[in-house]
Order: sequence, then structure tokens, then C-alpha cells
Amino acid sequence: MIARSFYRIRIVIIALSIWAIIPSMVHPFYIGLTEIEYKPKSKLIQVSIKLFLDDVMKEINAKSAVKFNPEKKNSSDNNRLLSEFVGNNFSIKTAADQKKLNKAKKIPLSFIGWELEEGAIWMYWESGNVLEKNIAVENKLLCSSINQQIHIIKIIRPGFVKSERISCSSPYCLF
Repeated sequence: MIARSFYRIRIVIIALSIWAIIPSMVHPFYIGLTEIEYKPKSKLIQVSIKLFLDDVMKEINAKSAVKFNPEKKNSSDNNRLLSEFVGNNFSIKTAADQKKLNKAKKIPLSFIGWELEEGAIWMYWESGNVLEKNIAVENKLLCSSINQQIHIIKIIRPGFVKSERISCSSPYCLF
């Protein structure tokens, strides 16, 4: 009876040890969060994007001779790398409906900055003089290296909050 209890305790300890170690090695899911807030009075769109830092670093560093270094917060190289990374894989367009998406006008976004948060990176953007209420979002961030990447897109405007789930195989949503 004592041997059986000892055996169970060892199994529990081993299982807990594995459970504690595995998440630090890799994360089992690939999800990003994008929040877009439209402020009609100031005609401003503010964008916040949150992704796993290790995934962003792998993708940027695989494609660039200059490496992203999160320890250098105010580095112009880091800002340029993040700006190019998002600019090449993310866009917001004015769109009346899904059929006119190809002809929609891309809204220019200005890079504001970034910050780290417990294994994640937040990147901030904004655009002024936006008149259109209906927008289309294209988010292919990390899709070239992680085809199972999922993005939750949340749009906020007065009297309206909505979230959509998009994937690399279908990276568009219309609000």
C-alpha cells in the first residue's frame, strides 16, 4: 500500500514537472490580438497589435540582415523592422462591402511605438483624417512562418464593439 502511494506521488511530481517545463519551451497555440478603435470626432483610428515576442523575432530575424533586439527599446533599427513587418502584413482599408475590397483605399498608418509584456510584444499605430465608417482589415502577421496563426480582431467605435476571428487561410474581415 505504501509502495503504491509512493508510486502515485512520483507520477504526480513527474507530470507537474513536465507541465511546468513544456510551456516555457514552446507555446502550444499561435494567436494574436488586434484592437482597432475609431474616434469619429477626431477622425482618428488607433491600432494596438499583440503577438508572441518569440514568433515576431523569428520571422523578422529570418528575413533581415539586421536583427531585432528587444533589449534596445529606443533603437531606430527595431522601430524600422517592426514598421516594415507590420506594414507588409497588415492593412486597414475603407470598404463599403466585401465585393469592393480590391478597390478599397488603404488607410496609411503611422508607427507610434512598442512595448514588451510577459513574452508578448504590443505595437501601436494610428491614422488621422479617417471619414469612412466601414473598414476592412487584412492581417497576415506571422502567416508566412506559422500557417496555424489565428488573429482576433476587435473594433471599437461609439455604440459598437465587435470581434472577429481570422486565420491565415482567410485573413480578411469587414466591419
